[in-house]
Amino acid sequence: VVASMIGVGESPANSFLRQVLRDEPNVSVKGGDNFYEHSKTFALPPYSFLPQSIEVRQLYFEGSMTTPPCNPGPTHWVMASDVAYVEQSTVDMYRAIINSVPNNQLATFGTIEGKDAAAIPVFAAKANESESMWNGSLGSNNRPIQPLRGHDNP
Repeated sequence: VVASMIGVGESPANSFLRQVLRDEPNVSVKGGDNFYEHSKTFALPPYSFLPQSIEVRQLYFEGSMTTPPCNPGPTHWVMASDVAYVEQSTVDMYRAIINSVPNNQLATFGTIEGKDAAAIPVFAAKANESESMWNGSLGSNNRPIQPLRGHDNP
């Protein structure tokens, strides 16, 4: 998995992510396992989403997939050490799309963290989102911090 944290701001990542979201197939019809094939040609280079610093600095770790059942490894992650910035409207579009999927398995951030359902995550402010930007009624695709596992953490 090649990944980057997302923050609110301006960068080339916004164009890439916006096109991906705009070309998203209509998933309003229940489709079983939420797998949709898309045959439209994609014009933007996929690595344009990542911060340029990934060419010289990355984080590597073994983890789990981010979709249920989130089985642990062997999933190799390459994480950009810098944040990819997108506009707030792109974050809002993404959250609206993932919440429109019938089998999405999402819950509000507060529910996931065992807090009030409308709780606003600490990371929202660190991603340049103000409290008024976070829609607590939408489901989130994060999960609680998981216990460390592996040979270095018995």
